[in-house]
Amino acid sequence: MNDKELNEESNFPEIVKFLSEKVLSGENDRVRDQVLAEVRSAAEHLTLAVTTELSAINDPDARDRLIRRPGAAQAGGHGRARADRAVAAGAQRRHLRPDRRR
Repeated sequence: MNDKELNEESNFPEIVKFLSEKVLSGENDRVRDQVLAEVRSAAEHLTLAVTTELSAINDPDARDRLIRRPGAAQAGGHGRARADRAVAAGAQRRHLRPDRRR
């Protein structure tokens, strides 16, 4: 027997095809799903942070409510200082992008 005949008899090309198309593509799908879940989680976290900052900038009363809420002191140790930094950061961003509506 030559190598080509042995290869065909062993069904090795079909095994390689099966592994490539079925097994590895399933792993790629799982990796893709994990990456999407991580990106979604990071986007939700950033949205929450930006929404909180925007509320503090647009409504000083909201900033005070955030500072007074239960757990605010434990979250960062200094609720008012964190809120003030958020307002300052927002003001600085607005200063850097004057073309944006306020």
